[in-house]
Amino acid sequence: MEKRNNKDVLGLEGKSGYDGSRDAELLERFQSGDQSAFEELMSLYYKSVLNLIYRFKGCSAREAEDTAQEVFLRLYRALPRFELRAKLFTYIYKVTMNQCFKERKHRAKDIPVKLSIDEPLENASDSPIRRDIVDPGDLPLQSVEYGETYAEVVKALQKIDAEMRAPLILNRFYDMTYEEIAEVMELTPAAVRSRVHRARQNILKHLRKAFGGKEF
Repeated sequence: MEKRNNKDVLGLEGKSGYDGSRDAELLERFQSGDQSAFEELMSLYYKSVLNLIYRFKGCSAREAEDTAQEVFLRLYRALPRFELRAKLFTYIYKVTMNQCFKERKHRAKDIPVKLSIDEPLENASDSPIRRDIVDPGDLPLQSVEYGETYAEVVKALQKIDAEMRAPLILNRFYDMTYEEIAEVMELTPAAVRSRVHRARQNILKHLRKAFGGKEF
């Protein structure tokens, strides 16, 4: 099992606040016919799902919200038959990634979008969602201007092939182990490890080019 010492900056998204018993209770209530339980579940995971979509697709806030609504519609239809043999958050992220890849297939290619790391992304409850990119603690970036580095990492993320981008985002932003990502993406842990490594190397390559060959 992979051990990770770094802390994710996104609270629940980093699983530090994950409560499996709460998920189990909400699922049981929903499967017993309590519609309010699904609303609670949606409230609990909406921000994380929305941010995952936004980071993966590099899309507008409106498109991210449209995709998130489709994800929760699919969950609403699937959860009555869901058996809690695995962690619910893993299944939710799997549905999210499947929807992202499904929508991606309908596009000839990813449309580049100019992102602002300072502008908040609003969710359904009008609460600002930070557009956090990468914690420089994962990469030796201390020698580079912080805000400038973030902007370049945003660009690098969208240049990475989607098959590498997805496991990197799940690992870095959602604190998921290689085993958990393997379950989400239906890969082996070794394949996940390889893709995460290649994605990080591509980011470093982009940063070196952007900053005149500087070593990070």
